[in-house]
Amino acid sequence: MTFHAVRDVITDVVTIGSLLYSVLPDWESFSDYPAFQKCYKFFMLFVVKTSSVNFRSMVHPKIQATSNEAGTESR
Repeated sequence: MTFHAVRDVITDVVTIGSLLYSVLPDWESFSDYPAFQKCYKFFMLFVVKTSSVNFRSMVHPKIQATSNEAGTESR
């Protein structure tokens, strides 16, 4: 594998992860289904969020990566 092929794979993973993280809902939306919520939270935190650039705050302006006024961390 050449450097350019590796770079293309990394770029594709980051792009797809960023799109998924921007479009998919938070895991709190599935509080009625705790088993699914547990798997979905794992998927969102460890697969999508770690491979993405956070564009969610642009799509949903109320969601920010910084802490809010109450001193708790935003999601």
